[in-house]
Amino acid sequence: MKALRGRTWWFLGLLLALVPFGTSWAAGTPAGTVISNFATLSYRDVNGNALPNITSNTVTTVVAQVAGVDVSPATSSQSVAENSWVSYTATVTNMGNGTDSFTLTTSALSSGWTAVIYGDPNNNGVLDAGEMVPGNVVSTIASLPADSAKHVFVVVNVPLGALDGSSQAVTLTATSQFNTGVSDAGVYTSTVSTAVLSMTKSATPADPKPGDIVTYAIVGNNTGTSTAYGVVVKDIIPSGVTYVPGSTRIVIGPGGTYDTATPMTDAADADPVDYGVTAAGQVTVNWGNSPAGQTGTIFIRVQVNAGIAAGTVVSNQASATYSSTPGGDPLPAVNSTPGDITVAAKPIITLSNTSLALTGQPGDSLTYAFSLTNSGNSNDVFDFTTSSTQGFTNQIWLDANNDGIAGNDGDVLLTDTDSDGKVDTGSIPAGTVAHIIVALVVTPGTADMDVDATTVTVASSVDPTVTGTVTLTSTVHAPVLSIVKSVSPTGSQPPGTVLTYTVVVSNNGHGTATQLQIVDLIPTNTTYQAGTIKVNGTARTDAVDGDNAELQGGSVVVRFATMGAGSSNTFTFDVKID
Repeated sequence: MKALRGRTWWFLGLLLALVPFGTSWAAGTPAGTVISNFATLSYRDVNGNALPNITSNTVTTVVAQVAGVDVSPATSSQSVAENSWVSYTATVTNMGNGTDSFTLTTSALSSGWTAVIYGDPNNNGVLDAGEMVPGNVVSTIASLPADSAKHVFVVVNVPLGALDGSSQAVTLTATSQFNTGVSDAGVYTSTVSTAVLSMTKSATPADPKPGDIVTYAIVGNNTGTSTAYGVVVKDIIPSGVTYVPGSTRIVIGPGGTYDTATPMTDAADADPVDYGVTAAGQVTVNWGNSPAGQTGTIFIRVQVNAGIAAGTVVSNQASATYSSTPGGDPLPAVNSTPGDITVAAKPIITLSNTSLALTGQPGDSLTYAFSLTNSGNSNDVFDFTTSSTQGFTNQIWLDANNDGIAGNDGDVLLTDTDSDGKVDTGSIPAGTVAHIIVALVVTPGTADMDVDATTVTVASSVDPTVTGTVTLTSTVHAPVLSIVKSVSPTGSQPPGTVLTYTVVVSNNGHGTATQLQIVDLIPTNTTYQAGTIKVNGTARTDAVDGDNAELQGGSVVVRFATMGAGSSNTFTFDVKID
């Protein structure tokens, strides 16, 4: 038992001498640590007497460096607006057993996206003011002791125009410079959450005429996943139309009509709308912030200017500016779809005279002149129809030289140029004046002082309901003749008595009688007394000699060339009772 006990103590002493002493590290004993040890032998003789210990030689081992690194968090994700940036805080820890330096890199991103690594000088893990500057960009963490950590910031810049919902993942890699085969990485994903504004503009009616009121409706939507900040809508009123004062109205939310919308004022006051204040000729709506999913409508009314030509397209677009972050720089303007109108034809007939009056004698051609102006906004063909209470006939002329005389110097007798059964002007350009003559023929035999009313109706071929009328009043001046014959002496007379016949012809009408011839037959049982013919007291010969009075074949014949209105003529001759 003593021998066994001695050997046991020797073994235990050897084990204790071989056990190393040190501290636990992430990757083990620090690099460069020297491990030294030796063995001591204690023993006794056979009788149990202790003998001096014997010490072995000392052996040493130097601990080699091992690289190790950790990047945390291993993953992270955030939402970010377009045209902005987002920061990820990453911690790089030296997991090796010796001081090491680490190279920092980021993975490539899509066009327009960038990632920058900034240092954390105070190592507080917070991106402080003044740390996101070019002088703080880092690509290396130098001389980081084992088990020490350093914070860095990966700032991801999102480009203008990045689509809502799109994402990019950037990988931050820390690589040991002691052993480049050792590295760790964190993956940080940025998803775009931004406002997406769109606007459509419509016009009602889309084909207005000059003078019509047009209602523009600008419907805006934020179809993105984030708020649009500081939305300002601008609508410059285009040429060709005029803003209707106080006509702007707003609906916040879907649907709505002009009648149900909230009226706004044009002044720069408490409501968000002004006209002509922010900019001349512009409706400005300071909409404010528009949350994701919001829709709304702005109504504006304009009046189509007079005289704007038919077929003119008046184009109008609204625009909106906004920011993707509160107080951020405005993004490029968003334009609405065009709210175009095409101006329709609006016939307008302007007549210089609508009531004309003349007098005429039966058979006369009375010339009535007036001007017809195409005051509409398109070329037009004007149809003529006439009605006469006395059945007078007419011709209608285009008076080329405006001299009021029909049929000379290029005047054109109007016909039916468009085969619609009506006499017309042919195509008259907008703004052109046509000089018109209506030649009205007084029907022969029409009684003195009869009145004819001829109505001339001018109608647009573009819109036949647009008409103008001219009333032509013709008062007839016709001769009204009477003839009265008397004898002297009167009563019963014996044979041989000379009788004087007196004939009075009177024109009691308003017209002129022409080519008058009175034939007075010498009565039976009497004998004409030669040389007794007198006209208006002046003697005439009996011969056919040009004095317009003669004895022909047993009759006294007297002629008058004309007899004006209200005139009378008298002639006398003598006979003797046989």
